[in-house]
Amino acid sequence: MTGTEKVLVYEYRAGRKDEQPQIMTVSEVDEKVRKSCGSIQKTVMDITGKSVVTVRENDLRTPEQQAAWSSKPNSEANVASVTIPFMTRLAGKLTGRYTDLVILSAAKVVEGK
Repeated sequence: MTGTEKVLVYEYRAGRKDEQPQIMTVSEVDEKVRKSCGSIQKTVMDITGKSVVTVRENDLRTPEQQAAWSSKPNSEANVASVTIPFMTRLAGKLTGRYTDLVILSAAKVVEGK
């Protein structure tokens, strides 16, 4: 992904409902993560051909965190359901964009680190 490329971004916040994904540039996403001083992390999820995306607890974790948390009973718990707006899906089909959903969430701590 390049700095000027537009991506679909979902900001997950526990307890908040009906959050809609936003379109941002990769540079804007990276700047937001950098300004958070480590309190926000970024993960990417493939959404090709989907109109509704189920975000699970594991989707909020980096690969290193997934390995550390895989044995936890709630690692596959559904934490959000994101509806991809129709016009965004249509633009994605016509241009090949928006095949990934960038998820911004609170940074997780890996036990023992």
